[in-house]
Amino acid sequence: MAALALGAVFPAAAERADRDKPMNAEADALRYDDLKQTSVFTGNVVITKGTTIVRGARVDVAQDPEGYQLAIATGAPDKLAFYRKKRRG
Repeated sequence: MAALALGAVFPAAAERADRDKPMNAEADALRYDDLKQTSVFTGNVVITKGTTIVRGARVDVAQDPEGYQLAIATGAPDKLAFYRKKRRG
């Protein structure tokens, strides 16, 4: 099983324009907790934010009061989690 974390620091290393892009997610199911500002996406999850792409069987996303997002992607038993971003320059 593979896990992957990205958070407030990933926009600094990615394309500068990614920081202002919305996060888009596709998944088979979603569980959202408005009070805790957390989302759990399960089943064929694909999350994009600008040029950043995260794929996994499950992705947990939390948002802090400043609006920064932290995602933890977990792969399926037969498939690893995936993360890709376009570098600056």
